[in-house]
Amino acid sequence: MIVENKIKSFLLKNRYVLLMLFASFIALWMRHSVLSYASADYLTYLHPWFSKIKALGGVTALSKQVGDYNILYQFLIGIFTYFPIKDIYLYKALSIAFDFLLALSTGWLTVILMNDRKNSLKIFSLVYTVVLFLPTVSFNSAVWAQCDSIYTTFLILSLAFLLKERYIPSFIMLGLAFAFKLQAVFVLPFFVLVWLVKKRVYVWHFLVTIFVFWLSGVPGFIFGRSLLAPFEIYMKQTGSYKALYMGYHNFSGLFLLGSNSPQAYLMFKKWFIMLTLMVLVFGFVVFLKWMPIDSFGLIQIAAWTIYTCVMFLPSIHDRYAYCLDILMVVLVVVKRKYVYVAISEILSSFLTYIPFIFFRGNSEYGLFFSLISLVIYVVFTVMMINELQQEKTATKKSADLVKN
Repeated sequence: MIVENKIKSFLLKNRYVLLMLFASFIALWMRHSVLSYASADYLTYLHPWFSKIKALGGVTALSKQVGDYNILYQFLIGIFTYFPIKDIYLYKALSIAFDFLLALSTGWLTVILMNDRKNSLKIFSLVYTVVLFLPTVSFNSAVWAQCDSIYTTFLILSLAFLLKERYIPSFIMLGLAFAFKLQAVFVLPFFVLVWLVKKRVYVWHFLVTIFVFWLSGVPGFIFGRSLLAPFEIYMKQTGSYKALYMGYHNFSGLFLLGSNSPQAYLMFKKWFIMLTLMVLVFGFVVFLKWMPIDSFGLIQIAAWTIYTCVMFLPSIHDRYAYCLDILMVVLVVVKRKYVYVAISEILSSFLTYIPFIFFRGNSEYGLFFSLISLVIYVVFTVMMINELQQEKTATKKSADLVKN
């Protein structure tokens, strides 16, 4: 009985740590069970890139551009070629490792927001577990062999350091996010807003981001690549997509009954870009009206900024809302009222995965799902504005009470 009671006491005392260990084991087991699955993207892009880089001599292949990812990721593929392991396992192992780093980073960000030392381990373990089991996270790495967990980890760390007012590390992490995926640009308008409202954030912080991004090209520079290669790769990438709708259920999906041809893209892409900028500017004006915004308000705006970009920009791919999915988890843990919006957004995001993972291309229900997705975005925007307005009102009342 004494031993049994001690075991019970130990389990209860360490339940949150044990939860994370158990969640980690199950998450690894789930991912291991699908490691051999080869998606269309792997067969069409990732495996041919690996084969070409290996044929060119591994890291020495950095003298040429292979694929459309930037130099740092190509460098990692070059390292993969020296291992006597199937490339599909290496791709997935790297992304899965970052799944766990992402879960840890998101847990840390949420703990910073909650500022509740008594329940910090409970909060951390909850967020860690939820992130590991998000379908868009587990499918992205273990099934699809994509690397969105990598750049998103650095984005989450960037936001965490921002809340801690450690601005140089924040902008360094932002630069690393850019080094892995151009989609980090979706959060850039938010950082411009931060520059406007934070007295200790300066233009030179953005130069830190640019420098870190450029520095990620050093492995390529060593093998003779142009010093502007990191920038040139992304410039070329932005011009490689010739359709308004590319799988993600957003505003462009409403035009599927018309034309999704390259000609339509060339005619209307600037309209979509201008629309996105107008929505962002209008939103920021509204948010500035109800400043000051606390740490949670900043994360809300970061999520809204990414949401706005993926909702209105042209050529948004199926998995571009990955970081938004993660931030939705954070919002729900801090404010439960966002639970239905978060579930709807994450489910909508995951539904875009299915056709592409299983070789079916764009969903025939793209128009319908795009309409639903737009409604979810509007609901989230209204809820967020109401939240900021309430915070402003409460702050004003508190200030009036102090004066009286």
